[in-house]
Amino acid sequence: MNVVKNVQQTNGVMLMQQNGKKRKQDKMSGYDKKYRHSIFLNSDGVVEDYINWCHKHCKYRWGWWYETAPQWHTHWDSRYNKAYMSFANRREALAFWFANCDTIYNGNY
Repeated sequence: MNVVKNVQQTNGVMLMQQNGKKRKQDKMSGYDKKYRHSIFLNSDGVVEDYINWCHKHCKYRWGWWYETAPQWHTHWDSRYNKAYMSFANRREALAFWFANCDTIYNGNY
């Protein structure tokens, strides 16, 4: 079997090493993270485009979280949930808002 030096195998799964350094924000960002500046997404879910935007443009911590309705806990009905993007840095929150406000309020997400 031909194995590349940069590949590790764990429980039968091949893992590639990351190129370059991981940014500090990568460890503190993601799902269920609330920071000082939160933006309501006018939706019950977070679109992948928003997460990709944050990966590309944010240097500080960011995340997304939900306000869940009682229907979510009993029937897994997400229609009444409210999704938010949250940022530790005010400038990044504003940049996100201006880059995505059209999608947030006029999109079909």
